[in-house]
Amino acid sequence: MVFVLLFVTGVAASTAYTVYRMRVEALAQHVAIATVQARAIEDHLTQSLVLLDQTVINASQMNSGEASWSFEGVLRNAPALRSISLLDDKQRIMFSSNPANVGIRVGADDYLPPGPENCDLLRIGRPWSGRDFASGAPIRTLQPADLSASGFIPLLRCVRRGDQVITVAVALNPDYFINYYSARLAGEVGLVDVLRYDGIQLMSTDEQFLPGEQRQDERFLTRISEIESGSFEQVLHGDQTVISAFRASRLFPLVVVLNVWRKHALATWAAESQRLLLMVAPVLLAVLVLATWLYVHLRRVGALQAEARQRDRDRLAATVFTHSREGIVIANADVRIVDVNEAFTRITGYSREDALGKNPRLLSSGQHSREFYVEVWRKLLGEGYWFGEFWNRRKNGELFVSQITISAVRGSRGEIQNFVSLFSDITPMKERQLQLEHIAHHDTLTRLPNRALLADRLRQAMVHSQRRGQLLALVFVDLDGFKAVNDSYGHDVGDVLLITLAERMRIALREGDTLARIGGDEFVVILVDLEQRQDCEPVLERLLQAAAAPVQERKRVLQVSASAGVTFYPQAGVDADQLIHQADQAMYLAKQAGKNCYRIYDEEEFVRA
Repeated sequence: MVFVLLFVTGVAASTAYTVYRMRVEALAQHVAIATVQARAIEDHLTQSLVLLDQTVINASQMNSGEASWSFEGVLRNAPALRSISLLDDKQRIMFSSNPANVGIRVGADDYLPPGPENCDLLRIGRPWSGRDFASGAPIRTLQPADLSASGFIPLLRCVRRGDQVITVAVALNPDYFINYYSARLAGEVGLVDVLRYDGIQLMSTDEQFLPGEQRQDERFLTRISEIESGSFEQVLHGDQTVISAFRASRLFPLVVVLNVWRKHALATWAAESQRLLLMVAPVLLAVLVLATWLYVHLRRVGALQAEARQRDRDRLAATVFTHSREGIVIANADVRIVDVNEAFTRITGYSREDALGKNPRLLSSGQHSREFYVEVWRKLLGEGYWFGEFWNRRKNGELFVSQITISAVRGSRGEIQNFVSLFSDITPMKERQLQLEHIAHHDTLTRLPNRALLADRLRQAMVHSQRRGQLLALVFVDLDGFKAVNDSYGHDVGDVLLITLAERMRIALREGDTLARIGGDEFVVILVDLEQRQDCEPVLERLLQAAAAPVQERKRVLQVSASAGVTFYPQAGVDADQLIHQADQAMYLAKQAGKNCYRIYDEEEFVRA
């Protein structure tokens, strides 16, 4: 009955734990889904703004006579735009695709990034009410827009044309993006928010959140300034908990927050948990009833079975010795083998006749030191047993690892009469353990070091660099055009391209350098033992050449290129994560410079930007 009660308790506890684990996994799965969707939406928004920025630049290069035609062409092909206008030096609209806008003062004080020094960046303002500048006005935090009213997001872009600076104002239509996000995420599943870095609501798929509201607290705003993405839980609409994943744009002061209703995330878990409990509860009840009957019956026949069990016990002891899957060695007090079982012969290759009368040293591999054996005997004689791993040698000379327990059997007066050793061959397990350790630190596709091993090697390289007074270069490499290959030919072809380019880039490095894949088509290279910065240039050129070389895949010829960002160490007060961030920033400069090149991180340049 005690066993049954323990069993029932164990099953109940196991069921409760299973239900708990299912809940944790359900939440974790939806966090992962929310993170992926937030990234996809942020990519779409960022790419849309990048295209808009380039469009504005191109349109602004037109002469005044061509501007009308240019603006009309842009608006026909850009459903996300309501109007494009040119401002004079007093921030008033002097020309617009919507003639009603002319003369309206836009105001450029409440835009991100702030200040005139950001003239060459697309700046994002607080939402306006109305359909366009002529019919609208800026929305203030304390007076958010009416739900039934139209609104738009003003954007400013200064464009340099020779010695002249032209300011372009754009009225961005948020409905275009809201409709797109609503199609990707149904309202009963969750909602999508787009905020500025200062927490001002720009748009949302939930009509209860008004444009211009201050949505997030300082802790959240501080967090997005430190990390690019993350997840958390929050309460919306007073009492509804959501799982939120955010993704900050790398190019614009925007952050996308994707919220999944927690009740939706746990709906499947609740149904599965209910089914599980309905299955387990009746079974446990039946077990308790059956166990009660069985307990009464066993009490009656217990006396008769006691004698039979004793006979079986003696027979079992002999059977276990003979047929045990573990090797068993029995030695006398003089450490001479007096008996072995069949498993000993199978594992070691020595027959029973080979082993009788011999010292167990006949299995010695020579892999252990004298101090090791001294410690084994100290524990064996002092505590009566020793447990551990031995490297042994089979009769054919092959080495194997055994997990072994040695016990000292003492007589009634405490003297040692025998030593009993049980061992098993764990060589396959050891080999599997080494394989798992390799998998944990290497990318499964390219077999390059992964992010975890990269972090360890980078820390070691930084310490080595300081100790020897040499430079190390950290290179962030991103393939140009890889997404197009994936989209055109499929992920299998993309994987072949990644594997080939990874091997070529690895060969292009020097001995002692490290190439790691940190995700997708992104790689990081550690170049060590540099006397001066110029020493890394040949390696960087080889890397770019290796990435840009054509790859023959069946009857197709695939070709991409790479953009690389470089930073150097030592730097005062800079850690490993900051080095990677610096190289990442420099890589984006290389992409902006036309790709298939590298750029070196310059802190002063980034501060000016």
